[in-house]
Amino acid sequence: MTSPQQLPPADDFYLAAHDGIGGRALLSPPVLGVGLAATLLGELLFWRRLQLVPSPAAGSLTGASLPGGFSAGGSGPGGFSAGASLSGGSGPAAAGFLLRVIDSQPTGDPASSAVLRRLVETPGPHEVRQWIRDLSAGFATDVVEHRLTITGVLRRETKRRLLTSNTSLVFTDPRTPGEPAGRIRTKLSYNEPLDTADLMVAGLFLATGLDQLLFDTLNPRDRARLSDQFRRSLPQPLHHLVSAAREAALVTT
Repeated sequence: MTSPQQLPPADDFYLAAHDGIGGRALLSPPVLGVGLAATLLGELLFWRRLQLVPSPAAGSLTGASLPGGFSAGGSGPGGFSAGASLSGGSGPAAAGFLLRVIDSQPTGDPASSAVLRRLVETPGPHEVRQWIRDLSAGFATDVVEHRLTITGVLRRETKRRLLTSNTSLVFTDPRTPGEPAGRIRTKLSYNEPLDTADLMVAGLFLATGLDQLLFDTLNPRDRARLSDQFRRSLPQPLHHLVSAAREAALVTT
């Protein structure tokens, strides 16, 4: 039996941040936006469109790219096949890193391409934390919801009343929002390695406080496994990205 195709990280984060039955968001709009902005930038790292480089004041660390084994397979929005302390990466603080566009070609995916286009069209420098804040102000949520609508995960539902009507986005399958966190918890319980995309998403659960709802049932053993995987397996650029998201989330709360 084959498992369903894994969604892009930002879609997984959006799903996990919502209640499937009522569609209620589990995070405030600003913090949800921070998580989505960071995962979209992470997608562009997977697509090899971006590189993290230290700002002039951050030291002499060379540009940080994802290692060769971590890449996005395929050209569609579901093409990701990326081969509790989040501060295990060495080097300058996240706030000292800039985003550098190393390939301006669209990814073939509407959401990540929209973010890339905005980066290309905006004069730099592109400080990571500032860009997370900028994208979190509605843009990141809009492009992810658009992508989820295209793929049929979300659909528009109109409720008509006597004199008015209201259109909202609802989940086509109310079980879908529970899948990303459930997948991560299951792998931890069986001591299986998380792929890089899931490690990043789990890190952003912690960065935004979503872990208090999604990981509240993890026992100490599984929490230790997650922390160990962060330390051993999360590439340094993603450590910096998660740290920047944590800092941005703190500012919005």
